[in-house]
This record gives sequence, structure tokens and C-alpha cells, in this order.
Amino acid sequence: MALELILPYLVVAFILKLGNSVFHEVKELDVYQVDVYDPANTEPCRDQYLVYVHFDPAAKRGYSSEPELNLAGSWVAERLTRLDESESPGIISRLRFYAKRVTLDVDSLEGGPHSLGAGIALWIGHSPRWSRLRNRSLVQLQILRIQSEVRVQSQTARYSPTKR
Repeated sequence: MALELILPYLVVAFILKLGNSVFHEVKELDVYQVDVYDPANTEPCRDQYLVYVHFDPAAKRGYSSEPELNLAGSWVAERLTRLDESESPGIISRLRFYAKRVTLDVDSLEGGPHSLGAGIALWIGHSPRWSRLRNRSLVQLQILRIQSEVRVQSQTARYSPTKR
């Protein structure tokens, strides 16, 4: 009889002791998922990328509509994939960029986050096996280039996500 009275308290204490290992808190984040692909390529996944871009809503920027943010997400992905231009000349002109807003568990995102400044962060979800985006050092250099471009554009307030 005494065990029946104390058992619920033991269960609660056990669960509290385990904490997040039993109950994983999901941290949802709105990101722009940018699918990058070569429509002419018939080999599956050959030239496919998946980039996630987050725009901090608290950051001041000259664009805020859904179409503008979709274009800005595509702009970030395009700047990132330029790293592969030397591996596959002309790839940027062949690639297509499709961005859409999704809500994801931030812990499920890999390959980042990489801060670009101005409240913009990115994650590299997928890149081709041959891609230079699989080389951490080269990615860091490319991130520095993008950060510089974002900084200049945000300082001059001339950032236009439609410019490519």
C-alpha cells in the first residue's frame, strides 16, 4: 500500500532527473529552403543543393514581403554555390533556384549555422559529392566573401535581392 502512494512521486522524480533526454524540446525556426538544381541534368542528385536561409525578423532591412524574402534566399544560395564555378564551369547559369518558407526544428539543421551578418544565417543541407561546399575551409572563405557583400549592401542600403 505504501508503494502505491509513493510510486507516482518516484515516476515524476525519475522523469525530472532525465530532463531533456526524455522530452526533447523542439525549437522551431522559420527558414527559407532553397532547392538548387540543374533542370537539364538527368542524373539524380548530380547537381543538386539544398540551402536553408534564416532572416531574423528583428533585423532592419529594405525588404520584407514573402516574394522579396524568397528572392533574397535564392540570392544567398546563388552566392554560396558560386564556389563550385571553378569545378564545373558555367554551372551558375545552368542552375535554377526555388525558395519557399518552411518551419523546421533548428536542431535538425546541419551544415551551419553560418552567420552572414545583418540578421541572416544559412545552413548547407545538401551539396553534390563533387562540390567544393564539402570542404570546410573553402566554405568559410566563401562565407567571408558573402559577409563582405552583405555588409557593403546593408551599409549603403542598396541591397536588392533581385540583383544577381
